[in-house]
Amino acid sequence: MFDHAFILPYKDFKDFFSPELLDESHRWVCNIRANEEMIRLSHGGRSKTRPLSVYHNAFHLLQDVPAYLRPSPEIDNNLL
Repeated sequence: MFDHAFILPYKDFKDFFSPELLDESHRWVCNIRANEEMIRLSHGGRSKTRPLSVYHNAFHLLQDVPAYLRPSPEIDNNLL
């Protein structure tokens, strides 16, 4: 199995995804160039970039994430 993901912790990116860069649908539009490992957020002629190399396949950053969803007795766990 091949993993290819960028783990973006909220604490590191909460200021990056700013309201002034939301598009008309109230969404952020980003591009990630794998060869440069940079994320670029842009809208309306404005943009921000940030390096991503430390976040590429950084699954170790998920180890201490709290479990917000607890299994419910009404949910068939076989379907999860």
